Amino acid sequence: MSTIPQLGRLDLTETFGIGYIGSILSAILYGITCIQAFHYFRGVGKDPVNVKALVLLLLVLDTVHQGFITALVYHYLVDNFNNPGELERNTWAIAVEIIITAVIAFIVVCFLVTRLWALSGKNKIVTGVASVLTVTHLVMNLIFPIKTLPYRNIVSGARELKPIGTTGLAVAVFTNVYVSGGLCYYLQRGRTGFKKSDDIVTKLIALVITTGLLSTLFVIANLVALVVAPDKLYDLFFNFLLGKSYINALLTTLNAREMIQNSQTTTSNNTLSTSFQTLKSGRSAKVDAINVVVDVEAFSNISSPGEQGNVGMMKLGVAREDSR
Repeated sequence: MSTIPQLGRLDLTETFGIGYIGSILSAILYGITCIQAFHYFRGVGKDPVNVKALVLLLLVLDTVHQGFITALVYHYLVDNFNNPGELERNTWAIAVEIIITAVIAFIVVCFLVTRLWALSGKNKIVTGVASVLTVTHLVMNLIFPIKTLPYRNIVSGARELKPIGTTGLAVAVFTNVYVSGGLCYYLQRGRTGFKKSDDIVTKLIALVITTGLLSTLFVIANLVALVVAPDKLYDLFFNFLLGKSYINALLTTLNAREMIQNSQTTTSNNTLSTSFQTLKSGRSAKVDAINVVVDVEAFSNISSPGEQGNVGMMKLGVAREDSR
């Protein structure tokens, strides 16, 4: 009877076993990304070209990312089946996979920062801090995979570079919390005191929290895995899923606009006639801030903060009693 060679300190279950499971879950999330992208382009409406191009770019990056994950699993578990020496050998494809994830996260967070810029009334301090955190996140998550390239052993590279990896992930957690918290704060300030417009704000806050929470949880899990078990591949498991969680968070936000608007149209068909000109100046600014996110065209134009004046297209359900 033939025997399988021993792999020394390498435990297949907690290394390539967990990596294999991660590749399956990643493929599932990629399928969800494709469905969401199809839904977006089918009902894209008046979104400007730059937003459409952004979604297309993210879809292409996610496709390439999934291709690298599949190639990695095939390389280690098929091409090198029963070859324990090669299983411990590092490959450049792992670094590329991590870099693609970092780029995806950077693009999505930049989009959210532009929303924060508009909602905060172009507050340079708030968005400046968010921008610095976003760039720092990208830099730290590029340094880690690049520095792993010279290491021949996949486990030793992760172990010795753990301080860099954990720092980058910690910055990612803080960035996600800061940006999501800022969006929720300014949306909360945008409440008008009227039920129908406040219902929209509540839905938007819930959307920001739920979409931001998923990617943040994956980053935290990735951080914990790298701190607790750097000799395993649990961190790679979460990294396989991380980029897709960012993309699906963005696509969910874009696709949810139609649902929110349809809900508003159905429940307040008789209260949409009040224009910004009839509002008191104190309330007008708040409604304008809400419209930055609610309106289809204004939501998309956030990527060009100078066009914030175009947010008056969709009137919120504000009762006429405010103009008294």
